[in-house]
Amino acid sequence: TVFMDAHTFILTYSFIAVFFLLFVNGAINFPSSQIIYIICGVFIARGSITFLPVFFAGALGNTLGNMLAYILIYIYGETVVKKLLLVDHMRLVKFQKKVQVGGFWILAFAKLIPSLKILVPAVAGLVRLLPLIAFTLFLVTSFIWAAMFIGIGYFFGEYITGVSYSLTMGLIALAVAYLFYSLYIKEEEIKTKQLPK
Repeated sequence: TVFMDAHTFILTYSFIAVFFLLFVNGAINFPSSQIIYIICGVFIARGSITFLPVFFAGALGNTLGNMLAYILIYIYGETVVKKLLLVDHMRLVKFQKKVQVGGFWILAFAKLIPSLKILVPAVAGLVRLLPLIAFTLFLVTSFIWAAMFIGIGYFFGEYITGVSYSLTMGLIALAVAYLFYSLYIKEEEIKTKQLPK
């Protein structure tokens, strides 16, 4: 199976495999970064691989993959989006409009929500976010993402089943969405209400 192949690949090539897998994920959103990191966390807990090389390789690989997607979309536009990412066009357009209205922080929080992170490099390229800002965004959020899911794998990986994995992803998405609403959207709504009509 794909998961068993990922297990073997990571065990055999360690952080090099993790860098490669997360680079590909950053560019085309496959294979699942969550699953790769959870597998890594399990192996780290068993002592089969070492945390720091895997942590840095995964986060840097994902950042560079994101940058590749961002640069291609920045240069070539929506044509590349359709070929590179298997995403619903209307969903992409709606998210792009939200980013154009809400700005940078929409992208930052979306990068930490499983169902939205696939859209972030694409929209960053489409709205022509400055390269240095895009790189910083991808780098910081990739390290946070790596820490979260390696941690989940390290502490709970042996007990995760298909159902509990789905529940975990849902809870993380809800937590980040609530945090985003509390810190940003709610404040914007209050400001909008205070504006003179």
